[in-house]
Amino acid sequence: MEIANHKPQENVSFKDLLSLDQCLMPLLGDYEKSGSHLRLLYTMSHSALTLGEDHPRVYTANQYRAFLFLSEHKDDLFNTDFILGLHRALTGEEGGRWKSRNTYFDFPDGGFYVTTSAEKTPEVMEALVKKYSYLNAPKEDEFEGIFEFILHFLCIHPFLDGNGRVSSFLLQFLLYKAGLKTAIYLPIDALLTGLNATRTSVEIRRATGSFYGMKEPVLDSFVPYMKSLVEKSYRLMIESLED
Repeated sequence: MEIANHKPQENVSFKDLLSLDQCLMPLLGDYEKSGSHLRLLYTMSHSALTLGEDHPRVYTANQYRAFLFLSEHKDDLFNTDFILGLHRALTGEEGGRWKSRNTYFDFPDGGFYVTTSAEKTPEVMEALVKKYSYLNAPKEDEFEGIFEFILHFLCIHPFLDGNGRVSSFLLQFLLYKAGLKTAIYLPIDALLTGLNATRTSVEIRRATGSFYGMKEPVLDSFVPYMKSLVEKSYRLMIESLED
């Protein structure tokens, strides 16, 4: 399975990902399950070109701590307590709390995006997690709800820092809940936060407009994009272990 020669599918199905999951399972050893291999992937993706010379070592340590949290809590319930705990593991003692001031961010292709206000964030997040509580044990036809939740999470932007990275680990956690047992070992953050950051921002803008809550997000582009990214993560992992 050579990544360089592989063209991502336009519409990846749950069965496609389950097949890749089953291919990856026998390739994983204790080294991969410890998360040690992720340090190299994170360092590569969070390069000086992406985040500046001082970031790779710091980001690698933070990611590894979050990976350990995910590994230890992968069978916990999907709720706001889990999300806050994951954020604390990723960002340290100052983490684990919703944002304290209003935020917006610029899009790479122009314009800006206004997120949920700090005042409304706790109740909006509670309502969102309640709406998607079925993701604790989704049926196959509910699988795409995972990616819908991730889009809402990114648009709400519930933390002052670390939203993209938390979303990556949440994605792995929810894929695991859906039955993709090796998903917690995937290099999704390396792809989503490092290599595909600009594309992700464009997808968010395409799906939502300028303000979260103005209209229901359009998922036609974002969901296939995210499923393709997960497929690419699987293939990258399989290829690295088969070499």
